[in-house]
Amino acid sequence: MTTCKPHPVYMLVASLMILGGPASAEDSALQQLLSAISLKCVFGPGSIAEWKGGKLTFTGARFDETLHFDSINLKTSSGRLIGNQGASDVQVVATASGLTFLEITGFGNIMVTTVFGAHNNEGNLIAVTSRHTSIFDKPIPQQYYGSCKVWQ
Repeated sequence: MTTCKPHPVYMLVASLMILGGPASAEDSALQQLLSAISLKCVFGPGSIAEWKGGKLTFTGARFDETLHFDSINLKTSSGRLIGNQGASDVQVVATASGLTFLEITGFGNIMVTTVFGAHNNEGNLIAVTSRHTSIFDKPIPQQYYGSCKVWQ
């Protein structure tokens, strides 16, 4: 006889609904995010870190790109990223604060994007993307800030 175990994401959502009492705007933002199948995310300001002569320096930068996370499936912890360099499969992790997408590029660089279950002042979901890149064994980590809309 097999037993049916509830998926951790459904347990998370159920816990939030039971413990939360009356739903706040942020609770509904998280619920909206956890039920999304597709997100359109736009990023802008951020920074790049470099080690020049062994010394850490930060430079303001922009990542004026749109990333689409599609086919989000919390049961399989998977999704699809469509960006300016093409499309790739991503791993999706749901937590009490939102969704995190993990991409490993063909060059072995790691890109992490978290979409929080919280709205900015324009009503969009707050997001941050971190790009852990290395070019010719030279680490060039980057982090950018933006927002996402449910895009279904």
